[in-house]
Amino acid sequence: MSKNRLSDAASPYLRQHADNPVWWQPWGDEAFRQAQGEGKPVFLSIGYSACHWCHVMEHESFEDPAVAALLNEHFVCIKVDREERPDVDEAYMTALQLTRGGGGWPLSAFLTPTGEPFFLGTYFPPEDRADYPGFRSLLHSVIRAWTQERASLEAAAKELARAVEEANRMTLPPSALTADGTEEAVRATLSRFDREQGGFLGSPKFPPHSALLLHLDWLEGSDAGDRSDSREFVERTLEGMMLGGIRDHVGGGFHRYSTDGEWHLPHFEKMLYDNALLLEAYARAGRIFERQDFREVAEETAQFLAREMTAPDGTLYSAIDADSEGSEGAFYVWTTAEVRQTLGDAAEQFINAYGIADEGNFREEATGHRTGANVLHAQEPLGGRFHKELEALRSVRETRVRPALDDKRLIAWNGLAIRALGVAGHGDAARRCADAWLSHDPLPHQLSGDRALGVPFLDAAYFVHALVALGGSYADAARDVYATLSQRLRDEAGWTLSAAEHNAPLGRSVPVLDSALPSAYGYAVLCSLALDEVETASRDLGRVSGWMVKAPSATATLWRAFLALSQAGGVASAGPAPIPKVILFPKTAEVTEGRAEYTVTVEAPEGWHVQAGVSLEVDGLSGVEVDHVAESGGQQASLKFSGEPPPGEEGEARALLRFQVCTDRECLPAEEVEIPLAWRR
Repeated sequence: MSKNRLSDAASPYLRQHADNPVWWQPWGDEAFRQAQGEGKPVFLSIGYSACHWCHVMEHESFEDPAVAALLNEHFVCIKVDREERPDVDEAYMTALQLTRGGGGWPLSAFLTPTGEPFFLGTYFPPEDRADYPGFRSLLHSVIRAWTQERASLEAAAKELARAVEEANRMTLPPSALTADGTEEAVRATLSRFDREQGGFLGSPKFPPHSALLLHLDWLEGSDAGDRSDSREFVERTLEGMMLGGIRDHVGGGFHRYSTDGEWHLPHFEKMLYDNALLLEAYARAGRIFERQDFREVAEETAQFLAREMTAPDGTLYSAIDADSEGSEGAFYVWTTAEVRQTLGDAAEQFINAYGIADEGNFREEATGHRTGANVLHAQEPLGGRFHKELEALRSVRETRVRPALDDKRLIAWNGLAIRALGVAGHGDAARRCADAWLSHDPLPHQLSGDRALGVPFLDAAYFVHALVALGGSYADAARDVYATLSQRLRDEAGWTLSAAEHNAPLGRSVPVLDSALPSAYGYAVLCSLALDEVETASRDLGRVSGWMVKAPSATATLWRAFLALSQAGGVASAGPAPIPKVILFPKTAEVTEGRAEYTVTVEAPEGWHVQAGVSLEVDGLSGVEVDHVAESGGQQASLKFSGEPPPGEEGEARALLRFQVCTDRECLPAEEVEIPLAWRR
């Protein structure tokens, strides 16, 4: 495959790499078949359009003909937009974190021809730096190791792949959840609270969306009492971002994060999800605290979304890049000369108010040197004093070369925006966006131009949550979408990030923890509650209760769901729901005499039994025969089944298992568990 195959990609990020001399391919079976046929390892590069260091590595390495020649001769090269394939990103990011203790983008991974990772990293400079390998040196090392030690690399890769699959299932023994536990979780998020600047201590400083929303839920609770610590956390954090350089004072909205500990020096990309979550936080805080300045920031953010991130059909684009004219932040920064020329007599007061200096207040991230450019950051709340001056600067800025726009529209991030716009009083925009998505049947993961693409992942729960909040007929639509997600995105572990048809590498993960985005699992539970599926919500929280108790700061969204469960059910506590185990053997069946054979076992928890009437449906195999090996009525029930796969060397099918577990006094709701099957000849 001696060419770059990204020119027709739906993703703007992939198309940005279409002119690279590297023979990039999109993620898919074709690329891995080529790697297997040629016996080559895979070089996988994962990024996103607004990622600054992704652009740097592209310019330094992927545009270099000599580097491209090495890659093209010795590797099959795959480019992935992490926003298109969050399951691929999560699988290899977990591998990176397991091997190196941290992560980031671009994610650079070397894989076996069947997709198991054997070496991973992030950004690599083109040449060696001190003890850090350059990308060329790394390529030569990997080529040498693959040629001389392939068997040991493949063995290590299989072991790492097994570790990733186990880690991504997020299994911990369940723990008791109580109302006191909610208060402890709220306190846990305050353990690293930066009382001077807001947010969490240290740098870089990211907007703590999930923690903010948990504290806002906590403050809005009916028995709020003295919750001054939560109030301080929310107000100080929102004030810090409102004044800081992370906020675009000229055009509205917020940049991705601050590279320093004072919200001053941003990485300039603007993400839809950041702005949606912060819009909700400022709108709610403005109402709770009766703060006009927070309301104004919310309105300014909503106007930014309408002006710069809304497509003609009312859906919202994904991101605005950090770079323009070959430089990060060039669109957003100012020299004192530019400010004086634009504002005239009003310039000096403005310069003092926004911390502008002749030598510049914006420093290079790598060296710390001043650049002569300035990021606007207010020294104190200004109460709209410089509205006219900011408008003048925005008019000047509109003449500059704009950063690139990632114009794909993601159903998940649009869901966050719909919810936020509704909370902020922009119901018409929220409904218009929702209507545009609901006009597609089936619902896609993304829109690219007039193309509807992909099957939704679990983060589409953000969209369901937003539909419920809109009410009326949208709540009916929410129930339909929820039912579809439940059918596709549940297995024996509860909710999973991906569906069987996504064919996720290294297994289907359970997205329990908050990250840059709130836990999709947590939002799925919030949807269950909003749609009166209280028993389902309780059971699903029980499945992940061990994580909630072990890592409360990383599970703020799940604690939001538990708080909502307590309020919806009128209960003060909820113990762990009993969790039946569903065990499939083998996961991949060898086809013998034309048939693939499996055994599936349901194991009830101690003190429970599997009710009679276990049933199984199989899709993707013909001539299916099912035998009960261990009858229902005991703690276990097993079914042996077999079927005839279609022609081919290997393939997949799925089984739908229905069962119910009971004690002598009660029964849990009947469960339907989708089980992915694999076979090979």
